[in-house]
Amino acid sequence: MTTILVPVKAVPLTAGRATLTSARTWREADQWQLDPINETTLEWAVARREAGEADVVVGVTVGPTDRGLVALRAAHSRGATALVQVATDVQLDMPSTARLLAATARRVGATLVAFGYESYDGSSGTLPAATAAALGWPVATRVRDATVADGELTATRSLATRTTTVSIALPSVASFVEGAIVPRHPPLSAAIAARRASPTVVAATELVAREQLASWTTGLEAVEPVPARAHATRVLDLDAGVLAIAGLVRGVRGESLVEHA
Repeated sequence: MTTILVPVKAVPLTAGRATLTSARTWREADQWQLDPINETTLEWAVARREAGEADVVVGVTVGPTDRGLVALRAAHSRGATALVQVATDVQLDMPSTARLLAATARRVGATLVAFGYESYDGSSGTLPAATAAALGWPVATRVRDATVADGELTATRSLATRTTTVSIALPSVASFVEGAIVPRHPPLSAAIAARRASPTVVAATELVAREQLASWTTGLEAVEPVPARAHATRVLDLDAGVLAIAGLVRGVRGESLVEHA
């Protein structure tokens, strides 16, 4: 049986200010939504199940249960067939999160772990490779689209100026970029039904020893707000503007910039 594990997370709905309280706890936004990149990974995984290339799509999240439930119910509305909440109130660092996701992959018998390339609020792009290292599995990064067949993942990867196709043996890890996969909006009936979805809740310490879980806020003394970035306007003549737009479109599509120069 082919099982795809899709890590999902909730990100702030608005650009709220994060603060460090006097009790040394981390307080973030009050409203949360599914990370947009997870819409891409869920769409891909569910499409693989619909095509008969996978049997089960499991959504998993790591962190506080309240915001985790937001992400998991959104995953359910988009077609995830099972939900797992790895519960912890600790602001885990990246290696700790990777260990927990690897342990979850083993627990559910995952054949493939499908990540978004970068999260909306983190943007480091390191978690997929770290999870693959914890599992001892191969990893394909910057995947635009992929298929699963005959014990292999065949993926089209987006490079700086071109695309390339690779095949890696399962079990494996993949991280997907936006662009080629267009997420479908969940039907209203699925969104309503998802409000009642209840995940399987597992304490983080059931999966990984407490001494292997570390907080990234350890030693943090203060948080200063970052000034808002100012908008800038760049004026181009018609020819330069058309070339700039064409280059941007080719880059998004993963086409070679050299061939069209």
